[in-house]
Amino acid sequence: MDDLFDDFFAPIARDGAALLEVDVRLLTALASLAQINPELFQKSCAKHADLLLKRANSALTLQEDKDQLRALARPLAV
Repeated sequence: MDDLFDDFFAPIARDGAALLEVDVRLLTALASLAQINPELFQKSCAKHADLLLKRANSALTLQEDKDQLRALARPLAV
């Protein structure tokens, strides 16, 4: 599962880190997957949400955008 998530989510999160809309959609997708099957997806979703937040924190300039992403990622925290 980790390889699949690395292949799919990592490049989008890396290349879209400075785009709030991309970050929001990725976090929404990760949260949805974690809800659908926590046993299967929670660990990978949490890992990629954390990486997304780190990248976005470096790339985004507005604190409000960073706060919005942190709030969206909160349910994914392990």
